[in-house]
Amino acid sequence: MKSVLTILKISLILLIVMGFAFAQDTSMVVTSDGNVGIGLTNPLEKLHVNGGIYMNSSAGALRIHHSGTNNGWQFATSNGGQTLLMESNTGGLVSNLFYFHSDGSLGIGTFPTTTLDVSGDAHVSGKITSGDANVSLPIAYAFINSDGSVSSGTSNVSCVWNSGLSRYEITISGESFFFSSYVTTITSVGSTTPIVASTGSISGKLTVYLFDLSGTKVQNSFQVAVYKP
Repeated sequence: MKSVLTILKISLILLIVMGFAFAQDTSMVVTSDGNVGIGLTNPLEKLHVNGGIYMNSSAGALRIHHSGTNNGWQFATSNGGQTLLMESNTGGLVSNLFYFHSDGSLGIGTFPTTTLDVSGDAHVSGKITSGDANVSLPIAYAFINSDGSVSSGTSNVSCVWNSGLSRYEITISGESFFFSSYVTTITSVGSTTPIVASTGSISGKLTVYLFDLSGTKVQNSFQVAVYKP
């Protein structure tokens, strides 16, 4: 009888210890509100992971969809795992938009063949520099007709001919132009005689005066490029 009681006592102790150990296990927790925690006891979202996540994307993708629609984004790999794809999923139509390659290159709309490869137009609000030469691209450029209309160029350029002051007044959207803060080039176009250009600024606009060799103000087509050092 004593041996039986001893066995019962030992069994009860083991059950208590095992129950305590199970209660302390935080490998995975499901809370009463449906949140799942892995590696922690207080998940803050539907899935909360404390630690890394390993996923084999050759068998699928990580998808983030907007509730109530069939639109969203997804992440997958290609090229033997060397390229991370960021794709849009619109109505089930998947488009590869961003390519992050293991060599550090980035492709937007195309697989990168250089450090940055963009398929399509790009807009840069600041300057672009190149190496030690500190080469900048123009923030604005345009072909201006003699009447002040813009024939072609960047979309941030507009121009009018001020007949009262015989000058062109150019507005660059997003910029408050002051002549000493920018580098401007003016090239006269289509004239059979030399034309001299002079630039200035007023009320945030670039002013352009054109003169013939006698010093008389004239109207003529010209090209303008503006750089921001």
